[in-house]
Amino acid sequence: MDQIETGIVTTIAAHGLHGRGERFRAVVQDGAYAVAIVDGTARISYVSPSMAGLSGYAPEELEGQIGFDFVAPDSLELATDHFASVVASPGRTDT
Repeated sequence: MDQIETGIVTTIAAHGLHGRGERFRAVVQDGAYAVAIVDGTARISYVSPSMAGLSGYAPEELEGQIGFDFVAPDSLELATDHFASVVASPGRTDT
């Protein structure tokens, strides 16, 4: 898990944001963290507005794309292995 993912999980847990609409939106939609929601095939269905400043891509450019298309070739195997592990264990929390 990278620093961004760790920060998101920590923030959500520390502030009791999971399942609390307004506060969760404040972190995800209005926060500085880059958040993406993907399905089991890594297709991106949501990207937070902050992604534009971090990646150079507007959310609408990423939504509908496969997330692995944006991973550097030398990191692709690690990313796909980690993703497969997460998909295989729904509800799992990494710390």
